[in-house]
Amino acid sequence: MLNFCDDLYVGEGIRRKSRIIRSLKAGRKLLSTYVLVLCDGPDQLEIYHNLFLSSTACRSMDFEVVGIAASYGDALEVVRQITCDCMESRGDADLKAFLKAKIS
Repeated sequence: MLNFCDDLYVGEGIRRKSRIIRSLKAGRKLLSTYVLVLCDGPDQLEIYHNLFLSSTACRSMDFEVVGIAASYGDALEVVRQITCDCMESRGDADLKAFLKAKIS
């Protein structure tokens, strides 16, 4: 299940954000959409192509979506933006703590 945070980071290549979110929640396969999620383990963020998330193996898993992007390069740019916001706000690069604070 995909849980989208309220303050979602969106890549420049994304058009019609709400339509893409509805499609992702419905499990539709979008060819050029990447999703940034918080990691459960020691890593901070993971970038997944939405086709991976729509597989049956991932349907039973929960993902906290913090960003969406139109391409892998766009996803990397979103990670850069998150990192810059984290550095300005906290003075460090603990993206996971920064994003969890924004979600709760």
